[in-house]
Amino acid sequence: MRSRWAHSLNSRSTAVMDPFTIFGLAKTLLSAGPTLIKTVGGMFGDSASETAVRMANKIEQIDKSIAPFEVKQKHVANELNKLSPQELERMGKVQVELSWRR
Repeated sequence: MRSRWAHSLNSRSTAVMDPFTIFGLAKTLLSAGPTLIKTVGGMFGDSASETAVRMANKIEQIDKSIAPFEVKQKHVANELNKLSPQELERMGKVQVELSWRR
């Protein structure tokens, strides 16, 4: 079975997410909401907290739209695609913690 995390082939060996995983992460973040994302992000240190706050603020803006959930999810996934591999990895940790809290 294929791993949800794929390793890039560059010399830095940073972790990147496949599109299906990013879409799942977007759904989890959108469902959790900005407050919970900020709280959980703070559990992983300053870098993760900064990334979580930025994403939470973007999610808050996206969530204010009247669009259906699937459209909002696509917008969140687009924002996640703009993150660096390290920031995506941090948000992946936030996703795991959010899953435990549900």
